[in-house]
Amino acid sequence: MKKIKIIALTILLSLLTTNLTFADYGIYYGTNKNYVKKTFSKFDLMIIQPYNFNLFKNYTGKKICYLTVGEFDGSENELNNLGLKEAKVGINNEWNSIIMNMSNLKWQNYLLNKSNELKTMGCDGMFLDTIWNDGQELGGIEIVKKLRSNWKNSIIIPNNPHNIKKEIFDYVDGAMFENFWDYGTKAKSGDGEWYNELSNEYKKEYVDKGKQVYALSYGNTFVKNLLRKKWGQEVLQLANKYGFQLIFSDYNLTKIYGYKVNRKLIKFK
Repeated sequence: MKKIKIIALTILLSLLTTNLTFADYGIYYGTNKNYVKKTFSKFDLMIIQPYNFNLFKNYTGKKICYLTVGEFDGSENELNNLGLKEAKVGINNEWNSIIMNMSNLKWQNYLLNKSNELKTMGCDGMFLDTIWNDGQELGGIEIVKKLRSNWKNSIIIPNNPHNIKKEIFDYVDGAMFENFWDYGTKAKSGDGEWYNELSNEYKKEYVDKGKQVYALSYGNTFVKNLLRKKWGQEVLQLANKYGFQLIFSDYNLTKIYGYKVNRKLIKFK
């Protein structure tokens, strides 16, 4: 009986996820209409913000909209007015955001309502940011499951779900590995082993099972030249090694300096 239930559950979960892969993906949080038209028209998937959604009105690929699940980007007053004060657990001073208790039911319901807004807007799915909060693994898993149940045909891509990637595999369509750029710098500082282990895990647990890992690295204008140097090529080779889709962007995600096409060709913008 248990075996039959497990098989039935596996079939159900496979139906809940689209298991899509995309040749090219981009991420853009800017507001330059001409740049969007010039740069992203041939991308298969774009990760964007609700506030710049209208810039992609004529975009024919999949539009994945940003949703922060572990933090609140508004003010304390806004949080209080929403009745979410009890869900606050701290402050992220780097981004001036409020860290939330992902296991709090009021916060989870708030996120479900936000996901409904994205659906109504016309988004094809959600990019779940701030899901990697140490000590909040169970809450993160619960949120992903509830969002999947609420929006069965959406594309769900969590950002850096390092500590829960195995538990949420059946509910997502891939994962982003943000700061893949750090791979080289961490390796030089002695932290490379952790990146090696993590990348190998993503390859085995996601890429080898047909789900894409979208690697994102940051830099400024020097990236264009850096990519042609030895270290830049090493980063690309690492992405190839693990089967990740890799792009480079500025820190504010308003410009793409280079992106990979089918893991073979580099284009510079």
